[in-house]
Amino acid sequence: MRSLSSTHLYGREKCWEFVKTNWKFWNDKYAGSHLLGRLIQYTTENFATKEKSEDVKNFFEQNPAPGAERSLKQSIEKIDQKTLWWERNGAGIKKWLGEKFQ
Repeated sequence: MRSLSSTHLYGREKCWEFVKTNWKFWNDKYAGSHLLGRLIQYTTENFATKEKSEDVKNFFEQNPAPGAERSLKQSIEKIDQKTLWWERNGAGIKKWLGEKFQ
């Protein structure tokens, strides 16, 4: 699941939806284990939009992750950092790519 969620946008979306849909299973099986934190990290930390940050926050407000609070916080921080980076640099990158690959 890790490589699929980190390498391809479609895979990332599908993995996150799979985790949300099956959250009861994951939480029942791994609550309190470091594996729950890893699952959260692997399926969320590669997002890079405000919408996904809010989705992750809202989901875990409704579906707590005992023992994985630190991993969740770190994932949300990474999403927010990427979002800010794209907001700051996206237009310049788009312009540069347009100039180089017309």
